[in-house]
Amino acid sequence: MATFTSGTGIQLLEAKQTQPHLIVNEGFNNFDKLLSRRYALDLSLEGASYTLNNSESTFFFINPYGATGDFDLIMNGVEKAFVLINDTAHTCSFGAATGVKLVIEAGVTVHCYFDGTNMKTLASTASIITDSGWTSATLATGWADFGGWWTTAAYRKVGNQMFLKGHVSSTTGDVNTDIFILPVSHRPQRNHTFNCIDAGVNRRVNIYDTGEVTFMDGAATIGELCLDGVSFFVD
Repeated sequence: MATFTSGTGIQLLEAKQTQPHLIVNEGFNNFDKLLSRRYALDLSLEGASYTLNNSESTFFFINPYGATGDFDLIMNGVEKAFVLINDTAHTCSFGAATGVKLVIEAGVTVHCYFDGTNMKTLASTASIITDSGWTSATLATGWADFGGWWTTAAYRKVGNQMFLKGHVSSTTGDVNTDIFILPVSHRPQRNHTFNCIDAGVNRRVNIYDTGEVTFMDGAATIGELCLDGVSFFVD
């Protein structure tokens, strides 16, 4: 079965004469990088942050893969345009160590420009609205789904808008306690507050830029706090 270089699609040799063919294929891959200006960056061993060196910063296409969690890709270079292909299942923060960074969702390709300080968007596949689907919330200690036919706690991101749902209860009723915490890619840039119904009584719930969905108004017990209809923009 034929294999090809990742950028321009040059067909590689079948490695029957292992060493000579590996040398030729390495040459093909190097030529492919030079021609396509594509840098495939394996982050599987790099941790949550990687700084591009001056040579790596000369590539036009930056293609990180292999990340095991949300990661920072730090720019080190002069003014230049890039196409970043986030070929991971995690969120990438792309930019200089200081200045404005771009937050690039999993699977999104962004055409951007670095002006020496800030990273700016030129075009993005994110203009096609993405939908994360519903993700079940991991409830904090003291909170549980109400159960029965009622919806369980979950969150969803459609484009740059967040939605919550679920009926939850608590035996403590302690104020200023987290119900659950949103992941980084689903958090707002500013804090929000909402009125949520508990057996006909309004209870205040705050959502913070740090991801906490926090119960603010107390009672002896919280029988059925409804989060259905809570919605906000992440930017």
